[in-house]
Amino acid sequence: MVKNLDENKRKTKKIIKILLLSPIILLGLLILYIIAVYATSPIFDKIEQNKYEQLDTGMQNLFSQIKSNANEGDDWKYAAVCNDVLAGDFPTGQFNCVTSISLQKTITSVDQLNSLQAKYYPIIDGGDTLTTKTELDPELPGDFGENFVVSSAEKNYMEKSGVECRY
Repeated sequence: MVKNLDENKRKTKKIIKILLLSPIILLGLLILYIIAVYATSPIFDKIEQNKYEQLDTGMQNLFSQIKSNANEGDDWKYAAVCNDVLAGDFPTGQFNCVTSISLQKTITSVDQLNSLQAKYYPIIDGGDTLTTKTELDPELPGDFGENFVVSSAEKNYMEKSGVECRY
């Protein structure tokens, strides 16, 4: 009888120990996870920053090629902008970064649009900065190059840093 009672007490003590230690272990694992996330965050931030700087450098090189071949009236613009990602009114520590090369020009005919396309598209498409991901896709194939249609074609590229780009 005494042996039976001792065994029951030991089992009960084991169960109590397990019940008491489980939340402590889970809390410890949660704390370790949080520490690991915050400890590795600067490393990943630096990787992303380097990736964006590489993209910016590549796009500035492409911009200089376009600008050197531009006509006097073609005013090309380059922009590299990063915006905070917000959660409501509060910053999250993440950013959306974009580089863009653009030309705004008043044209009066489809031929002028086609000549701009013929002049600048080969510089973008033939350079070594971007790798073709999809072929040029005229969204309205019957109108492309024949009727005046805004934003009528699109082509996707991959930049050397691994960022996707769109023409």
